[in-house]
Amino acid sequence: VQYAQDILPDVISQFCKIDAPPKEEEDDDNNSEEKQIGRRWIWVHHITNTQRIKDICSEARSHHLSGYIKSGYPGIVLIEGSTKSCNNFVTWIKG
Repeated sequence: VQYAQDILPDVISQFCKIDAPPKEEEDDDNNSEEKQIGRRWIWVHHITNTQRIKDICSEARSHHLSGYIKSGYPGIVLIEGSTKSCNNFVTWIKG
């Protein structure tokens, strides 16, 4: 437990925040999937290319998602937003 407490600040400092733009409110109450909040942790072997990191952040913002990205080995992407947007992002990142 002490080891985890000692290294946790270093691990957290490796993550970069992804800020989502504000989403315009829609009056459509029929779309329950858009109202459900989803969260996805995506592990990849590595994220080292600067352009790839920018593309991931840009794609997340275009889906109105927020979260964090950790570049390097391993690469980790944490996104949060509507369930539908999370699923679309996962489909995109899997390529």
